[in-house]
Amino acid sequence: AWADGKIDGSALAKDLGGKAPVYEGRAKFGVDVPEIRAGQYSFVKLPPKSFIPAMRLDGEASYAGGELTLASFAAKFKQGTASASGVVRKIGSAKPVPDLALRFAVDIPSFMISELPVVVSALPAGFVVPAMRLDGGARARGDDLTLEKVSIKGKSGTLRLDGAVAKALSGAPEPALDIQADLDLPALTDKDLPFPGVPPGLELPASRWDADLSYTPKAVRLRKLGVKIASNEISVEGGVSDPAGRGAFDLLFKCKRFVLEELTRLTPQTRDLKLSGSGFFAISVTGTKDKPVYGGKLQFKGVGATVAELPLADFTGTVSFDERRVDVPNLKGKVADGSLAMDLTIKDYTKVPEIQLEAALDRFDLGKYMSAKKKLEADAKTAQAAKAAKAAKTGKPVEDKPATPLRTRGKVEIGSLIHPNAQIQSVTASWDLYGVTPDMKKLNGDAKLGVGGGKLHAIGDMALQSPVVKVLIFPILIFQKLSLGVNLNDINDVKYAGDYAFKDGVMTLRQSEMDSSAARVLAAGTIDLPAEALDLTVTAQVGNLPAVDVAVTGTVTTPKTKVKVGKLLQNAGQNLLDNILRR
Repeated sequence: AWADGKIDGSALAKDLGGKAPVYEGRAKFGVDVPEIRAGQYSFVKLPPKSFIPAMRLDGEASYAGGELTLASFAAKFKQGTASASGVVRKIGSAKPVPDLALRFAVDIPSFMISELPVVVSALPAGFVVPAMRLDGGARARGDDLTLEKVSIKGKSGTLRLDGAVAKALSGAPEPALDIQADLDLPALTDKDLPFPGVPPGLELPASRWDADLSYTPKAVRLRKLGVKIASNEISVEGGVSDPAGRGAFDLLFKCKRFVLEELTRLTPQTRDLKLSGSGFFAISVTGTKDKPVYGGKLQFKGVGATVAELPLADFTGTVSFDERRVDVPNLKGKVADGSLAMDLTIKDYTKVPEIQLEAALDRFDLGKYMSAKKKLEADAKTAQAAKAAKAAKTGKPVEDKPATPLRTRGKVEIGSLIHPNAQIQSVTASWDLYGVTPDMKKLNGDAKLGVGGGKLHAIGDMALQSPVVKVLIFPILIFQKLSLGVNLNDINDVKYAGDYAFKDGVMTLRQSEMDSSAARVLAAGTIDLPAEALDLTVTAQVGNLPAVDVAVTGTVTTPKTKVKVGKLLQNAGQNLLDNILRR
């Protein structure tokens, strides 16, 4: 006995002079122990960075044959209490083998993952674990740890764990856990969640999470997962098999209500979109990561967004879908200042998609659309360059999966089409195309385009905006540049009819005719779409002047021409056309 403790015991030592002395003993103790750091005592083996806090120890133990048996063991320290009973085998070796029953009630202060004595690869080293209260029991057997009704309480809620973590004490944990959680999380940013895949600039509002799930590296089973963010409520049931591999899904998502205005600040992308509207949905997800299959129904009202400065507003409708098709009947909304009514069906979307579209738009601002399209293309190129740079840095090449060919057919009617250089009425387009891919090498089918009237302004500026427009109207520009007394700056009563056939990526102009108060333009021939190769004859008839025939070859970007405007104008016309194309 001494000031800080007392031990009652007996001990036996054999063969002290031999190579392998034998020790046995029993003890009943009550001792105050100071803090012990890793490496402080050679006979106390602790992992690096770990320590034993100062505590009061009370218990009864025996030692024989390399085994330490704890009949009872209780520790009281500043942060709480812990107790153990059982056996620790090979106690004198570099790797003791425990078989212990543990109980604990401990207040754990905040710490960083890097401060743990074991590596936790699922979390970044700088991740800060908040202060918490740990209650429950466990069983340590060898490297494995079994958790028994472990409760972790923190400022934001409670997490309960049951199950086993194989190899937990060897630094390579393999969990098989039942997890329940009731959490009220404060507003968080990407700085608070430094995990792979978290979007940069994330701003997550305060949220409520209720979960009941089973987790192993081979499968996740959700008995319940409920999330509430402001007025938005969503629940998830089901599971994911092989989440780190092929990822086989069997999930059901239910949303009682979503309010997009409350979620618009989630990421920089959603902030730019300026989301609005509300609705509800129920969605099932089956299949795999590579080929997910969706089913369910989504109903929404007043949905809007701003895409590359193009405003979309007041979209109201219903989306129904299963593994065979997606139906969006009677969708209504506004694109810029135009009202849209649309019926959309997508068939067989998991294999060879077929898109059927019927749409009517009373007013379409082509200028705003082209600006938005240009911005989206620039953003896509920037994202692709960033992806390629990341792949080069990591040494993993970017794998571009071949696009799945799709079929599309339908009809679009536009009452009024607006552009800084054009005001067109009664635009109709219809098509039936298949083999549609980005490279257009297998494109087949038919399409028609019609314009019922309108006017063009500053057609020279239009030619600069689009190589295709340049090819179609540069015969008119010849007359304008020759100054033959015809004012072609403003062209009224414009009508157009086009009828096109596609076969293996080659577009044949069966009809391409523009008529107006100032000129009539015809085009015939073919365009090889993948190569953008031209083989056309474009004819322009302006007023009572002789018609101009232009044979067009080369490519859309750099066309080559041969002009026939009569012997008097042939050389002048060719030189002029070359100047126009060089603009």
